[in-house]
Amino acid sequence: MIKYLFQQVALTVVLFMLWIGTTNLSGGDVGMMPMLMGMLVLIHISIGITLSLIFRNQLKTPNSMLIGIVIFQFIYQLGPLVIGDEPMFWGIFEASSSGEINRAFALIPLVCGILTLITIVIREQKNTFANRV
Repeated sequence: MIKYLFQQVALTVVLFMLWIGTTNLSGGDVGMMPMLMGMLVLIHISIGITLSLIFRNQLKTPNSMLIGIVIFQFIYQLGPLVIGDEPMFWGIFEASSSGEINRAFALIPLVCGILTLITIVIREQKNTFANRV
């Protein structure tokens, strides 16, 4: 399970950096966002690893890993509440640069979570097929 958490974090960082290169935000926004993303990713991976170690006996089957990643996604989206802000999803429809930043912080991890879920399903189906043969 922990390898999937690291996969999601790595995908999030890579896609976020690719997005920063294509944005037309001001220099201050672009300069501070990687630091904020790094803090959020560090908080989330710490929470994810802690929960994975606590519930490692329950996270053995493919279905339980899928549920674990979905719960991690939910925690990930509520993470900004820890630092005293509102969840990023509430601001994705704003037209200003703040809305663009909220879209990046909300949708990039969501896309990476979906890619991680797809990876889990493909790997577990491949393992199941290999065990049947």
